[in-house]
Amino acid sequence: MIGATGRTETPISRRHFSPDILAISPSLLKEGDNVLTVELISDPPGLGFLAPPQLGPYEPLALARDRAHFVSVTLTQIMAVAVLILGVVIIVLWRARVWAPAYAYFAAICLIWPLHMSNRFWTDPPFPAFIWERIIFLAAFWMGVLGVLFALRLARLKTPASPRLILMAGAIVSAVFLILPFSTFMAWAQFGMTPATITLAALTAAILVFHSWRRRDQGALLYSITGTAMATSAALDAANLLRPSGGMMVFSLQYTAVFAVGGLGVMLINQFISASREAGELNRSLESRLKEKERQ
Repeated sequence: MIGATGRTETPISRRHFSPDILAISPSLLKEGDNVLTVELISDPPGLGFLAPPQLGPYEPLALARDRAHFVSVTLTQIMAVAVLILGVVIIVLWRARVWAPAYAYFAAICLIWPLHMSNRFWTDPPFPAFIWERIIFLAAFWMGVLGVLFALRLARLKTPASPRLILMAGAIVSAVFLILPFSTFMAWAQFGMTPATITLAALTAAILVFHSWRRRDQGALLYSITGTAMATSAALDAANLLRPSGGMMVFSLQYTAVFAVGGLGVMLINQFISASREAGELNRSLESRLKEKERQ
């Protein structure tokens, strides 16, 4: 026995994003061929998220492991915390701007994002996989729905249905997925919900690009870059879903979406500051006019 990582009894550890490394003692090796047996426990099985194991000198592999851990775990943790803080700021601005719907949708996305990325913080949850996976997939689905509603409100476009009806439809879909058997849920999540979420992200990107083309103001370039980056990542992730399994499945949308959310959050804050300044100037102008009339 060389070693073990993670919990192998139910509830099983969720370590598919956390690369591990184990050292093989030279005393265990013999001349000629050596056989290394790796026991892997997955719940649910067969999703193809893991890359093949690597063998080699310890130090180069340790450096590679540290780099992979930073990208897949540490970096995403930092981004999730930053998005959460941004969401709290947007909530404050939302209440100050007379409950503007675009701010509400954006704040909800920011608050849901760390929930979707919670497997980067918590590799040994106290509840089984059938609960954990539902949280992860449904959080991503709702970010897609809210992203489309946010983009439509930002672009001031009419929705094909009432936002309330869209939210109700999303709630019904979520309720159906919650009561499905776990194997059925995972099949639908991988081949139905994930493509749907990627499609919603691409739709959000298209609306942002259209909005930037129509406005042609100082924020147009940011909207265009944000939309193009998200659309490109969505296309790459869709192609990733269709490729044969056998290597680690990496989705780029989770990284570009964070930078997109950050950029859009800065734009919302800038809009709030500009609107506050304009309101302040209007109030001062009205006060000066009233004083002038009183003097007259």
